[in-house]
Amino acid sequence: MFAASGMGVPHWSDWPEVALQGEQTQSIVIGALGELPPAVRTALLQHRFQDLTHREIALRLGVSERTIERYIKDGLSHIASRLGNKL
Repeated sequence: MFAASGMGVPHWSDWPEVALQGEQTQSIVIGALGELPPAVRTALLQHRFQDLTHREIALRLGVSERTIERYIKDGLSHIASRLGNKL
């Protein structure tokens, strides 16, 4: 898993620190999701975790596919900015 991600395998003594970083990252992502407008959050989560297409999400939300593309991009950008500010 670590090799595939480009990360070196952490030494066993680093695991508590790795676990803490993971918890902190999770907290930041959850907080950032909570800051998103509901439609943006819904589009992002449906795309990432329910594997819905832009078209399927657009039909569910009653907006254009282009709007869904923008929602997903905006949501990911917001999360990335929060992670960049905290890590």
